[in-house]
Amino acid sequence: MPHIIYNGQRIDYKVSKKGKKMITIRVNEKGEVIVTAPPFADDEFIRMFVEKGANLILEKLKDLGKNKKDEKKKEFKTGKRLPFLGSELNLKVIVDDVDKIRAYKKDCELIVCVPKLLDKTERQQHINDIIIKWYKEQAKKIFKIRLDYYSRKYGFEYKRMAVKEQRTRWGSCSTKGNINLNWRLLFAPIDVIDHVIIHELCHLKHHNHSKSFWNEIKSIDPDYESKKKWLKENEKLIFSII
Repeated sequence: MPHIIYNGQRIDYKVSKKGKKMITIRVNEKGEVIVTAPPFADDEFIRMFVEKGANLILEKLKDLGKNKKDEKKKEFKTGKRLPFLGSELNLKVIVDDVDKIRAYKKDCELIVCVPKLLDKTERQQHINDIIIKWYKEQAKKIFKIRLDYYSRKYGFEYKRMAVKEQRTRWGSCSTKGNINLNWRLLFAPIDVIDHVIIHELCHLKHHNHSKSFWNEIKSIDPDYESKKKWLKENEKLIFSII
């Protein structure tokens, strides 16, 4: 594998040649450095390009390592506070003689029951998985209610809705009329969720971000800018919770 040495550190990288005019570098979630280059770019040119971006590459690798370390430190145990629709749920973990793990909401608590037979590592992974599953199930119900409400009120027609695990988008709308929404929106207040839903519904009429599109949103949600700002300011926090 090609590599460079920068400030005493080795940087391995993979090269992918495609029919593009520009050369780019990205660091994926596995910590792999991928260089995408046009077919005519030779090895020496690519190496020099990687050297030029070495400092930024090392910063991204450092951030990735920190994020992975933080993920390992996460423990979901009794007393942890989990955001839900602009409020918080108090997590309560019950280790008992049960056949399978399950989660349910009771008042202001999210209760998770786990079998005694699981060791600590297995228990944490199962708790993590069941909490995500619970949020996704709630997202399907809540998003559908809000989507149907705004569709009926403002005359929108969509084909289907799906709840997705997305790292770069809060929602999307296809040209076929299918709407996808990120389940992590449940960590946000309901008016922020509504903002994203309205945004995607407006794409049914305007498949772009033209002035007409934003005017359509403003006619339904005059204060949409404050919701956009909330999402931008809280994005990192939302994606660090689970």
